[in-house]
Amino acid sequence: MKIKLLGSLSYKGRTRFNVRTQGPITLKALLKRIQNGELTPGNPNLIVFINGVEFHMLGGYDALVSVSDEVTILPAAHGGSGFSVRIFDDDAYIIAQKGVISVRCSRSCLRYMGLVYFTALQTWHALANDELIAKKPEVDFLMRLSRQRRISLAIKRCGAEGKPNNDVVTVSFGEYDKIDLMTSSKNIEISPETDEDTLIMSEESALTTI
Repeated sequence: MKIKLLGSLSYKGRTRFNVRTQGPITLKALLKRIQNGELTPGNPNLIVFINGVEFHMLGGYDALVSVSDEVTILPAAHGGSGFSVRIFDDDAYIIAQKGVISVRCSRSCLRYMGLVYFTALQTWHALANDELIAKKPEVDFLMRLSRQRRISLAIKRCGAEGKPNNDVVTVSFGEYDKIDLMTSSKNIEISPETDEDTLIMSEESALTTI
């Protein structure tokens, strides 16, 4: 199985590596095998995705991981990693600057914070490694967030185009000390956990994962 570590996480100096097993094992057993610092079962500061689906949707730490699966792990408490994600009302005035990406998108696509942070970090890493799936990082983010391969469908599903003002927000992410926002609005808080709507979205994601 493939392991991918994002943010400040690493295992013996590596962020991507393979783990060999004779068959499926639980996520808890997998984390015990690679236990190192923050990589500990039950650590509330870990967000784990199995093939792009958040692990709580699959049974939590009892979820089975097959030999062909890809497990992505990132820290939920990301302040010290140098990367930050913030969500603001669409009437926020954003100062464009190097090291920050701002995307106007539909509020209804931001189901829970773990998914938003994971998607933003994927786009950020893709930009750094010249692996964007679109010409612009803003579009890359919408494609990953919507789980759509076609740009037009991604924009239609999660973009701001054609949406009422009360459904449009601005997601800004990038270097922690370079996010410079001037706004009269407070940060928008969304749930750090999953909910029933998120479970429905995960079923759709399984069919259209990039």
